[in-house]
Amino acid sequence: MQDHSHLYLKLINEFNLKEDDILFLSSDVSQLAKYFKSQGTSFDPNVLIDLLQKRLSKGTILIPAFTDLLKNGGEFDWNKSKPTTGALSNRVMKRKDFIRTEDVLHSVFVWGKHQTEIVALQDESTFGPKSIFGFMEQHPVKMVIIDVHFQNSFTYVHYIEEKRKVNYRKAYHWTVSFRKNEEMSSKKVLFYTKRWGIETNLTQLQEQLISKGIVEQKNVHGVSLLMLDVAETGREIENYLNNGGKTHEFKLFLLFKCFVKAVIGRK
Repeated sequence: MQDHSHLYLKLINEFNLKEDDILFLSSDVSQLAKYFKSQGTSFDPNVLIDLLQKRLSKGTILIPAFTDLLKNGGEFDWNKSKPTTGALSNRVMKRKDFIRTEDVLHSVFVWGKHQTEIVALQDESTFGPKSIFGFMEQHPVKMVIIDVHFQNSFTYVHYIEEKRKVNYRKAYHWTVSFRKNEEMSSKKVLFYTKRWGIETNLTQLQEQLISKGIVEQKNVHGVSLLMLDVAETGREIENYLNNGGKTHEFKLFLLFKCFVKAVIGRK
């Protein structure tokens, strides 16, 4: 069987990783899979992860395992609730060397040096100082985004918005059933999220960060890569907001849609 590891290594080499880096990898691998198919092979997420582990022999890998469909009063099963963050996340969920954190909204799969520290993180607020986002502010985390726009990948922006207590988002207090290894408990969650009628829009922000060199953009195998230092990018976003930049927009039809859903939900 032909060895196609060079295809994975060409991608990984673009990440410019050091052996002790902390890598947060966000991805949509559908286009990558099409490229591999055009080369006569299939894309295997496990091969990518295995090679990243070799490259980061003294480092840490974080893979988002967010559950965007969870609602107040819902249930989060630590073992079984599938991430809504793509095929790579769902494949990593089957591995034994990664451990999932317990944040019901924004859990991550973690492997490597900082695994114990990250798994121990607990914060009532999913965007709080002791969340994974608070960890990323305090540590030199390199984020690589494979073929996904900021709009659908840079959740860290909401951590900054909570810190600033922006008026277009508010704190909602949820209670969620938490199941882990067949044991059930109740978790209270603070979710600082959008007010009715608000839609996140990070298009202008992404363009400015790329133009200023804060976010590096590359293309490999016909797939877009965005690379950044999370904490540095966060500081630049603070400046962006201080100077009148926007990460949201108001839409009247969304306000109406939220109102209708709330009315129907009470019936």
